[in-house]
Amino acid sequence: MCADADGNLWIAIWGRGRVECRTTDGELLAVVETGATHTSCPVFAGPELDTLVITSATQDLAEPGPLDGRLFTAKVGVRGLPTPYWNLSF
Repeated sequence: MCADADGNLWIAIWGRGRVECRTTDGELLAVVETGATHTSCPVFAGPELDTLVITSATQDLAEPGPLDGRLFTAKVGVRGLPTPYWNLSF
């Protein structure tokens, strides 16, 4: 799951082959279909954070299809939030 600059959540739906964009109240705003069985993680990438990148998996699939386990990109008309850098010095 990741958030866009408008505060909406982009959620990978395992077993449904899609990413859903929902408001914090749960309203469905958009759907990105991948054609892969298991979508696993969306993230905004690129210099402008305007490309949604979606991973998929082959876990628990007896016979993965041609799109399972692939990486997908989509232009969804919104930008993501920058990820802060973490200093994990102990």
